[in-house]
Amino acid sequence: MSSREDNLQSEFDEHLRFEALLIDLSARFVNVPADQVDSEIEDAQRRICECLRLDSSLLWQWRNMPLERFRLTHMHRPLGGPPAPGPTEVQATFPWAYEQLLAGRMYVNSSLDDLPPEAACDLASFRRHGVKSNVGIPLTVGGGPPVGALTFNTMRAQRTWTEPIVQRLQLVAQIFANALARKYAAADARLHLRELAHLNRVATMGVLATSFAHELNQPLGAILRNAEAAELLLQDAAPDLQELRAIVADIKRDDERASGVIDRLRALLRQRSIELELVDLVRLVTDVVSLAHSAAAARGIRIEGDMPAGIPTVRCDRVHVQQVLLNLITNGMDAIDEAASDDPRVIIRARPAGHHQVEVSVSDTGPGIAPEALPKVFDPFFTTKASGMGMGLAISRSLIEAHGGRLWAGERVARGATFHFTLPISTPKGSA
Repeated sequence: MSSREDNLQSEFDEHLRFEALLIDLSARFVNVPADQVDSEIEDAQRRICECLRLDSSLLWQWRNMPLERFRLTHMHRPLGGPPAPGPTEVQATFPWAYEQLLAGRMYVNSSLDDLPPEAACDLASFRRHGVKSNVGIPLTVGGGPPVGALTFNTMRAQRTWTEPIVQRLQLVAQIFANALARKYAAADARLHLRELAHLNRVATMGVLATSFAHELNQPLGAILRNAEAAELLLQDAAPDLQELRAIVADIKRDDERASGVIDRLRALLRQRSIELELVDLVRLVTDVVSLAHSAAAARGIRIEGDMPAGIPTVRCDRVHVQQVLLNLITNGMDAIDEAASDDPRVIIRARPAGHHQVEVSVSDTGPGIAPEALPKVFDPFFTTKASGMGMGLAISRSLIEAHGGRLWAGERVARGATFHFTLPISTPKGSA
């Protein structure tokens, strides 16, 4: 077999290997979770370099950054060499390549001699970095302007970039660009949910402001009365120290009660992302009932808990689950007011659901949900209240789903409405 035939066979074999790799990468990136996109891209860069005998692959991005600042975000460079240029150095050291990629134009150099005369600065920089041949491909999403660039380089020897290989590398760049777009969309959605959840908590706190004021007034009033009693005792020539000690202890206890109310308010009003921890569900429900108690009492509504012993610990964000419960309780109280129920109650129940979840339900004795409204109650901006925003249930469902749980409305019963949600329990280490 001649040398030319050997080269053709080698190119054909390489093409087949790369086709198989591309099929595998396409399948892997179809449903890759957002938090695994970065590691999958870097692993793909490694596999491509090994398959095509390339020496480095760099992925640059300029999303949400000034266009003159490229940011190197993913890299495979096993041979080492000079450090990659920093964000502010790219334009100065590779001005021609920078302009090509920023304009959405690909460049292919089987030899550095292929560079045009206006790329003299790039030529010197490529040589300084040990590059002998390279490809630069813009990253675009949906036909929009470039959001980054993917480059492949050889350092040990020049290579000929055949048209089929270049086309496949363009497809790789598109796969990476789409995966990164999904990652950023997921991050934007999480941020949007966090902002909406915060606004919803603030609105809920406004509704329950009277309840919180009452909770604070009780310990603050007790502190004032004890302080006045202490002043009277101190007017005696020989005050009763034992009585004074008891008053000071009462003041300290009431101060801790007031601080607890303020801490709960601060936690509920603080904007935050989901922070999972092990939570005693019974204690969580008790705290929520305490927050809503005064508002319910002012309306003549009883809040009852049905929490049997042995409810397992759940893994959740305490504040966000409290927010969901407050939303459901507040909705239930509003429904009871609307129906003028003769038995005004909101009942919170919790039961194990299978081996790995707990189901919580909130029921009211209001008019229930009309059958035609049931499929729409979780739609954003759908509301049956004259003053409602229609976001509480939509936000609550998103928060529960972010925990790996589910929130749904029960089927219509003879009286009232019931909403259910599930939370994952904390599975002991080593259990199935």
